[in-house]
Amino acid sequence: MRTLGYCFLWMGYSLYSLSGLGVYAPTCMDFAMLDGKNDVRLDVAVLPITLGLRSTVSYGLTDNVLIQADAKYHDNQYYGQLVSGWYCNADSRVLEVLGGASVGYGNDRLHDMESWHSGNYITCFLQGNMGWKNLANKHIDVAFGARCGYYYASLINSAFFGNTVKEEDVVAHSFFVEPNINFRFGWEKLKFNLKTGYNFHHVSALCPSKGAHAGMGDFVSMELSLNYHF
Repeated sequence: MRTLGYCFLWMGYSLYSLSGLGVYAPTCMDFAMLDGKNDVRLDVAVLPITLGLRSTVSYGLTDNVLIQADAKYHDNQYYGQLVSGWYCNADSRVLEVLGGASVGYGNDRLHDMESWHSGNYITCFLQGNMGWKNLANKHIDVAFGARCGYYYASLINSAFFGNTVKEEDVVAHSFFVEPNINFRFGWEKLKFNLKTGYNFHHVSALCPSKGAHAGMGDFVSMELSLNYHF
């Protein structure tokens, strides 16, 4: 009965796994928190409203070097990133210092909007994480971290003028900071993973239009996933 309740909680919360408006939205990071060499962690989230899927795989290349791949697809938008770096275990505490890059395509259009952006973007970033795992008899993991990076986008700014749509190119870039929190709860190997992130950014846009922005979401991004530690 308790397991069934967790499943309903997961499905219900996944309805809110949409991010703030933007071509690029705040990233819900999954912290690796590996034990050592050849250790593997898999994180999977289903996004029912947008018919999307997100998956993250973390792998320990050595006892102190990890690699992580993350991919998301929803509503004809995609995002992929690759991260690598140093990590250290000290009893139940884990430290991670990582660097990575991502590519993606997105849009910020909603029904009845008179203007919107769409296009491709790239990011590069440095990231630091700290966490505690196997708490409460291995039923809880907690972690927090932040990434600082640079965002570049080649976008199309579209707007309705009567019955026609006017388009113009936008070249946009931004520096950003993204704090994130992970809270995992469940069993020793399989846990639910509640992830929350936010994006602070300074935007510069090169565009003929007044008020053009970099297409970055600036709302809280939340996601509930299933996390398995092999």
